[in-house]
Amino acid sequence: MYFVCERARQDVKVALIGQGPDELFGGYTSFRDLPKLMRWSQSARWLPAGFRAVLGRAVAAAMQSSRGAFPPQTRWAKLPDMLARGDDPLALYQLAYALFVPASQHCLLGGRLEHALRDGLPAAMHARLRSETDSHELLPAIGILERTLFLGERLLRDTDATSMSASIEIRLPLVDQVLVENVERLPMSNRFDPIGKKAALRRIGLRGLNAQLFERPKSGFVLPYDRWLRTGLGKVIDGTMRDPQAIKPTGLDPEVVARLWQAFLDGAPGLYWSRVWAIYVFIRWCHRHQIYL
Repeated sequence: MYFVCERARQDVKVALIGQGPDELFGGYTSFRDLPKLMRWSQSARWLPAGFRAVLGRAVAAAMQSSRGAFPPQTRWAKLPDMLARGDDPLALYQLAYALFVPASQHCLLGGRLEHALRDGLPAAMHARLRSETDSHELLPAIGILERTLFLGERLLRDTDATSMSASIEIRLPLVDQVLVENVERLPMSNRFDPIGKKAALRRIGLRGLNAQLFERPKSGFVLPYDRWLRTGLGKVIDGTMRDPQAIKPTGLDPEVVARLWQAFLDGAPGLYWSRVWAIYVFIRWCHRHQIYL
């Protein structure tokens, strides 16, 4: 994002960007996957809870290998917890985006924050989101969660920081409060059907433009963090991830962090670079700002 802002700043001082329509018009896979998972969970309600848990673990084990010193953290690994919380959109949403499954979160934190957090959220935010989503149907509720927790807590923060670093002003016309309020008044079918296509936006906002421009698949790119963590950058990270004196004050379990790091280096399946990078950045952030548990 910074490189895009830096390049744009060479030609303009103010730029318009298109963040917001995925949250408003159901562009993310969560609008398709979470309702499907809720239907599966509801259809299995007649089964005892214990049997549903066993079934979820069996399916997860069949779909991925558990080889390695640290268990997989993929969506298949989350399946047992998702089946258990299948009637709760907020819990399902948090599980879908979580870097670690609840059992691994417990191991990393040693249960220290379990009473302070609910579904990975501070109690006050959890209560606010619960009150905002409970009065809506499922798809609009997912839209509220995406707009608050993904757009608001991640995308807009990243955009603000990177644009300021490049000295360019960013405007987001599709995050306008008046627009959001009017879109939320649309009938469900007009707003979301078909899921993932953002058809309402195309009909209204893109009128007169070549429709084929918007049929192309996304062509973004991912920085090679996986390679960086295994080569030059890994030497720096290794010293932190294996240092109990650096890890313990942050509230994390040093032994579990070391196992996580080693499993990543060993190529354990279902353990992506984002997990170890998040832990490393958290440890360094705590020390830099002298915030310890």
